[in-house]
Amino acid sequence: MSNSKRKNLTSQQKEELLSMNAGVCCVCKIRGQGVNFHHIDGDKTNTVLKNLAVLCVIDHDAHHRPQVYTEMNHLELEAEKILKYKLEWEAFVKEAQKENPKVLAVINVYGTEESI
Repeated sequence: MSNSKRKNLTSQQKEELLSMNAGVCCVCKIRGQGVNFHHIDGDKTNTVLKNLAVLCVIDHDAHHRPQVYTEMNHLELEAEKILKYKLEWEAFVKEAQKENPKVLAVINVYGTEESI
């Protein structure tokens, strides 16, 4: 992780990220929660869009302080996993925004097969 001073995102970057993610966390997709812009590589000066994920405040906090959470609705949130969620969600949103999308809905289910 970089010790350099944080580089703030521009308003345009924030708007673009929110649009690319339909305004929700790329992990849980829950509406109505605040979101943070997370630096996937941990470098707070690297503000290119491909390094930024939209995470709800809970998932963002869980990434940075996993020891605080005894139960989570999903697996660990290491950088590789967050990048995977980001890429999959942004591809889904992009497809869904087309005039004739090939996708209709997304359903999130967390836990083991028995608990679902």
